[in-house]
Amino acid sequence: MHVLRGSESRLGLLPSFHVRLGPARRADCILDNGSPPQVELRCDRYARVAGQELTVHLVHGHASRVPDPSDATGDPVGPRLRAGHSWQVGRIACRATAASVRCHDRHTGHGFRMRAHHLRLF
Repeated sequence: MHVLRGSESRLGLLPSFHVRLGPARRADCILDNGSPPQVELRCDRYARVAGQELTVHLVHGHASRVPDPSDATGDPVGPRLRAGHSWQVGRIACRATAASVRCHDRHTGHGFRMRAHHLRLF
């Protein structure tokens, strides 16, 4: 298994990656390791069709969908996380498949699985 650790984004020194979710969709994920104990992973899913885009946060060990993701970057950030590869920074771990990305907080086990047309929080 290939693991990317702490890859920096073009937005500054924030660890980040992007992943393909299918031919017309991708997700960009950025980790903001702010004031402890807050660890926030933000993933924005982009689509060619408006209204199918979404944002999910993983904060304080729990995942939630953001109702109105109006401040997404729009451009791919960080390196591409390819199918079968993982990305890990501190307590946050993500793994890509050919059509999804699964991220979770390693301390709580809570997280999400994002696909082109589906989001599951756990």
